[in-house]
Amino acid sequence: MDHHRMSSCHRILLLQLLLGLILPLGLAILLVQVAGQPEAPANPIPIHHTPELQPPFLIEGFDYRHALHGQRDFSLRADRLTVEKKRIGFLRFGLLYEARIVNGRIRIDEQGREADIGRPATEIAAPAAAETGTEGSGASGFFEPILALSPHKILSVEVRPVSFEFARNSIPVCGLAADTASIRMTDPHGMILLQGKVTAVSGTRTLQAERLYLDPGHRILRGEGNVVLTTGANKHIAQKMTLDYLLKPL
Repeated sequence: MDHHRMSSCHRILLLQLLLGLILPLGLAILLVQVAGQPEAPANPIPIHHTPELQPPFLIEGFDYRHALHGQRDFSLRADRLTVEKKRIGFLRFGLLYEARIVNGRIRIDEQGREADIGRPATEIAAPAAAETGTEGSGASGFFEPILALSPHKILSVEVRPVSFEFARNSIPVCGLAADTASIRMTDPHGMILLQGKVTAVSGTRTLQAERLYLDPGHRILRGEGNVVLTTGANKHIAQKMTLDYLLKPL
């Protein structure tokens, strides 16, 4: 009986000894793991609350008008105008900026001869180059006053999609539409490149092309790539075609 009681005491002492060794060791391991964890920020910001970077310049519901040299009324309406760092492929360049216009509607109304007032568009003669080619009348001349609103120097403008309306004495004479229009502000000729579903209509004439170069100062259009000019029942097809803004071949 005494032998059995001594064995029980030995087991209890052994268990107490093991617990005395294991518990401090486990506590030491736990403290080491906690110390190795990075310290949590005092005010953690959830990912979904991280603010997005905004463009340096943004206007919603853009509506701009001005008279150029007292001969043309220029207006531009757009859903949005932004100025962003210029992107080439996947790269953006910090010192180069471009303007992006969403759903741009451009109207150019030329104040022509009094004899044209009230006449149908098909009877109005296209102005000669001497009448239209005034300084600053190219694309850069039209857009410079708008882009001057931005503190950044703009090298190019992209309008997507775009529509043009040419008028003379407030009489619409030609309309153009395309997926995109691109303007390089450094282009000395002030050309506008239209691409994607390019369509022009003047009276009974319709022009379709893959791309079209527009000289707004001289009202000259140069279609390239599967150019189709339809006049009534007649159809003219070419790879290149130059026309005035009444869609009459030059």
